[in-house]
Amino acid sequence: MKEMTAVGDARDFNSNAWKWACRFVQYHGLVAEGDIKNMILLSSRKSMEKIPLVVCMVKECYPNGLGDMSIVIKDPSTTTKASVHRKAVMDPEFGFHIAVGASMILKNVSVYGHNPWVPPYLNITICNIVKNDISPPTDHEVEASLPVVRNNPGEYLDVDDILKKLVPPPKVVTTTYHEDTSETSVAGSSCGPCPNAILFACNNFMYRQRKLNGLIKRVVFGPLYTSVVVEDSRKVKAKRRQWILGDYNNFLTRGLVSVHDILTTDFVFAPIIHEQHWWCYAINCRTRQFFVLDSLGRTRHARKRIDNAIARNMEILFGFLLNHFDADKPKFEVLTQDPLQPNLYDCGMMALRYIELWDGETMFDEKNFPEQLQELRQHYICDWFMDPENIHRNYLL
Repeated sequence: MKEMTAVGDARDFNSNAWKWACRFVQYHGLVAEGDIKNMILLSSRKSMEKIPLVVCMVKECYPNGLGDMSIVIKDPSTTTKASVHRKAVMDPEFGFHIAVGASMILKNVSVYGHNPWVPPYLNITICNIVKNDISPPTDHEVEASLPVVRNNPGEYLDVDDILKKLVPPPKVVTTTYHEDTSETSVAGSSCGPCPNAILFACNNFMYRQRKLNGLIKRVVFGPLYTSVVVEDSRKVKAKRRQWILGDYNNFLTRGLVSVHDILTTDFVFAPIIHEQHWWCYAINCRTRQFFVLDSLGRTRHARKRIDNAIARNMEILFGFLLNHFDADKPKFEVLTQDPLQPNLYDCGMMALRYIELWDGETMFDEKNFPEQLQELRQHYICDWFMDPENIHRNYLL
């Protein structure tokens, strides 16, 4: 166990993210003598109600169902838990970067728990996150943080071999509730993939399109975009955000895709999670049609308001792109697809399948639908792990 911990520490504290954070702390003199070793560690804090500076790595993160995010963070001394306020999660500048493997620099963080033998619990708000603009790593840093990947000649692993090496999630009896129907089921999670998994999958789809075809024909906004639009729609009109074209770029992966790619794309997708259910919106850029792709239908609470808010915001985006404003901007009619999901926990997989392949036609054979979903899970796992560009591929092999 100690050896595994040492290996994990070596990997985390030799990563690019940690080196960037250390460089920022040293450059700005945030600790005595510019040495990261002189900062107050989480394990050494005594009875302080606030820690003046925390530099840490994010090890786990998942939504708590209330709009906030629960995370597990790690510094050179210990690992502890923290909560991130929803305003920080939804902030266009910070929210996108709060993910597993990221580094965080925090100031004046409130802590709970005064037992010196138990790591403190941190409450992170948007005011605690330090704004920074750290330059890209040097070539030496990149080479030092990349593991060596060796492909043995004749090496082959099939689906079953790969899945045997993955630790299955614990089976927990959960009671899920959808469309006035409750069902008790055995599953690892009742709400499907976390936002980071959806974001990774969507970026992977776009990256492969760009690599194979030189352009992206299916542009996907991050889940944070729909969350911001829905939250903004709850405000009175006088206090709502005044959108400009540059705002939309905050919800697209920089360096991979921008709003101007929408002018040459076929479809635009926007996944959303609401009340522990995933679905997505799609715009056919050629026909100017707006679709709600929900595998369970549209009868849940507040769906009409949410659909209309996303449609009106997309009208603003296309108005900017086409130089059409006010009366001349596009008007989207909300169109729907028939529900297909055979259970109450595969909404995330359905949303990914819509984003990857949907073109207005049904993509599944309803007779063999459950088997197709299981094959789809295996396909995604193998595809991501065995990708030749996966720098951690050797850990699996």
